[in-house]
Amino acid sequence: DRLFDIPDPFADASDVAPPMPRLPETKSPTRAERERAVAIAIGAALLYQIAWVLVIEHRTDLAKVPFSASILGVGIPLYLAFGAVNVASRGGLRGLGMSVSRLTLVIVGAPLIFALETLLLSSRMTDETAPFWDRAVRCIAVTFMLAVPPMAMLTWVFRRAFVAASVWRSAALGVACGALGAATMSVACVHSEALHVIVAHGSMMILGGVGGAFIGRFVARA
Repeated sequence: DRLFDIPDPFADASDVAPPMPRLPETKSPTRAERERAVAIAIGAALLYQIAWVLVIEHRTDLAKVPFSASILGVGIPLYLAFGAVNVASRGGLRGLGMSVSRLTLVIVGAPLIFALETLLLSSRMTDETAPFWDRAVRCIAVTFMLAVPPMAMLTWVFRRAFVAASVWRSAALGVACGALGAATMSVACVHSEALHVIVAHGSMMILGGVGGAFIGRFVARA
């Protein structure tokens, strides 16, 4: 009953803390909106690859390349790219993404499958007179330019999107972008010997995975 008889020690205090400013609320995209953004990013990435082949460079000996080799040379890296994006973007059973073991299988397995496919389809010898590393460095730079814009678009789509395993999921996205660049290089680069394709085209899958892991740590983590 005498609760109100207790004096307020701060009744005469004039130094009152100002109210906290209200931060602007950011609306998280819905699952449908996220899926739509992913589809748009993938479509834009594919259009970029097609434009590169049509406008900038393409192989002059495509008519001499066996049709099956051309289809597999493009199709297998594309399959690896879409598979990596699918595994990285799936919500999983509890909405926390796929398990790290499956992500690791994709990150490690995709470059190995590409190397095996290259050994089976590409020639092992070359009659090129230019030094190997001169040709390889140029193609690595071109593959880098093919992989970076898709990675930038996927980074924007998946910014602050991964609650768990953000480093691994973003690394899988980086591998996917490297595989996309390698697929484009199969119809853009005239050098088809196995060692050149594995080193100059396929190495971007590994570099993309490393870059994706960095992005996952600082950008994609929710």
